[in-house]
Amino acid sequence: MKKLVIAILFIVSAQNTFAQTKQEVLKIFWPEEYKWKIGSNQKSGTQQMVELIPGNETLQNW
Repeated sequence: MKKLVIAILFIVSAQNTFAQTKQEVLKIFWPEEYKWKIGSNQKSGTQQMVELIPGNETLQNW
């Protein structure tokens, strides 16, 4: 019985460990004729947001 409890705890902890390593990535291939540049790159906790603006614009007038 003790071995069964230890085995179950091991399986549950292994599932929690591997479940938290998943990562979602969204990639969008924007048209290259706009020559995009990064307006801002913000990270907070586990999230990251990148703002892209056309190359001939500034962040102030966008």
